[in-house]
Amino acid sequence: MRKWIVYSALAALLILTLGGPAGAVYMDPNYSGALDPYTGLPVSYADGTERKSVVDLGNYSFDRDKQRYVIEVGNTSFSASVPPGIILDRDGEVSVELPDQLTGTLYKNGDPVDQPDLSHISGTGSYLLVVRSTGSYDEVQFSFTIQSALTRSLMEYSLPDGFTFTSVSVNGEDISAGYSSYIEFQEEGEYRLRYSCEEIGRSYSLTFTLDRTAPVLALPEVTEGEAWGPVTLSDLEEGSWVQVESGGEVSRITSAAAVLREPGRYTLTVCDRAGNTNSYSFILHFYLNFSAVTAIGLAAAAIGGLIFYSRWVRKHARVG
Repeated sequence: MRKWIVYSALAALLILTLGGPAGAVYMDPNYSGALDPYTGLPVSYADGTERKSVVDLGNYSFDRDKQRYVIEVGNTSFSASVPPGIILDRDGEVSVELPDQLTGTLYKNGDPVDQPDLSHISGTGSYLLVVRSTGSYDEVQFSFTIQSALTRSLMEYSLPDGFTFTSVSVNGEDISAGYSSYIEFQEEGEYRLRYSCEEIGRSYSLTFTLDRTAPVLALPEVTEGEAWGPVTLSDLEEGSWVQVESGGEVSRITSAAAVLREPGRYTLTVCDRAGNTNSYSFILHFYLNFSAVTAIGLAAAAIGGLIFYSRWVRKHARVG
């Protein structure tokens, strides 16, 4: 009896140690078979039938042995560390392995990436990998996003095939009810999403802040598109900046202490980190500052003194 207890304890300890990468442990007391070393799930179902090493999830499959997602291209395939269509957190990384029969062109935010390292793809942006077969006309588009922490452009999320939401919250309030594998982002705030595919024992999370409110500038010196003195930007929000177009030149202002003094036509575009913008146009007319007024006053006084002296000389001039 004691030996049985000791053996049971050792077996439990071994299961806890080898329970998978996320520490998952299969706790069904009725199961006595082997566990998958990666997921911690049984390698066979309750009826004794063996779990497949490759799981079909729809437009892609998952290889349990390699722990990678497999995407078919004609008669061949390539593998990736994430499923197609996924949106990862800003520190996410993707690796893709292409066999010799396939070639790939990687695009980031619509622009081709020069000599990309497909084994280590990182950095926020929207990615598209176009994979082509060298021996046929077969082609597949593999897309994914590495999401920035602050955004205005994320409108919706349709989870990869086989995945469902396990929790959804905005500004700390749970809104999981009603969401299965698709969500539209309508309310501004901080979103926290968790979703998983139970069949392959994989789960992911996504956290970001949605901000669609454009920054504004008061420009108190501007009235109906005109200003007759220096224009201040004192209410420029921290983290925002202003693109200034005037006289055919473009400059960037990041300090709220900046002042526009040169006369001319101005177009100001204020931008924030989420990508929201607001534009203002006005004319800064020629004006006289204190120094100019002083200089003109001194010049006028000098001219007046000269005229007075000339008249005085003529009146008091002596003749021979």
